[in-house]
Amino acid sequence: MGALRKAGVWLGLVEDDDDRGYDDRSYRGYADDDYDDGDVDDAPVPPRARSAERAESLRAESIRAERAESLRAERAESLRAESLRAERAESLRSERSDSLRSERSTVRPIARSGTSTVSYPSRDSLALTPRTAVADRVGPVEEDERRYQITTLHPTTYNEARTIGEHFRDGVPVIMNLTEMDEADAKRLVDFAAGLAFGLRGTIERVTNRVFLLSPANVQVTAEDKARIAEGGFFNQS
Repeated sequence: MGALRKAGVWLGLVEDDDDRGYDDRSYRGYADDDYDDGDVDDAPVPPRARSAERAESLRAESIRAERAESLRAERAESLRAESLRAERAESLRSERSDSLRSERSTVRPIARSGTSTVSYPSRDSLALTPRTAVADRVGPVEEDERRYQITTLHPTTYNEARTIGEHFRDGVPVIMNLTEMDEADAKRLVDFAAGLAFGLRGTIERVTNRVFLLSPANVQVTAEDKARIAEGGFFNQS
């Protein structure tokens, strides 16, 4: 190196060749240190692997979409079923309402033909109080009605009700002496006699305790005979 160059290098006017070479070597060294093998990034992902990941992601999204669609279909089916049940219930209510209206329209009240009332005697009233005539006799009493023969019966069981009915049906007044019967059978027989007299338009009267007179419709028992019955004049007849 010449003296002038050295002087210029010393004054900083000229760059020294040795320093430049040192800088180049240092730069190359630093560059090698900065890019160490351990700091090098991994190799890029191959395109085939990326395609597989995308396909898997698409498959998962498709499965989720199918599940969501299945849930929507189930909900829609449930709503349709509820709607059908509601329609059926409404139809049943409508049918019942129509049936009730039809029944009400076909029912008509029974008009009463008159204002008179009919009362029927009870068992106790027949056993304790005399029975009044079913119907008052109107007009003169015919001569045939005065000709009668009173029959006195002393039943001991309810089975003798048939005999009483046959006499009464033949137009024969019947005296029922129930003194030999127990209370239950006596009440049953009184009920039978009351129904018999009512059905054949006759009368039944209580003469004394447990003694009753059944008079057919075409027979009028005189007051004298009733007095004799009350005194026991007919009790021994049979």
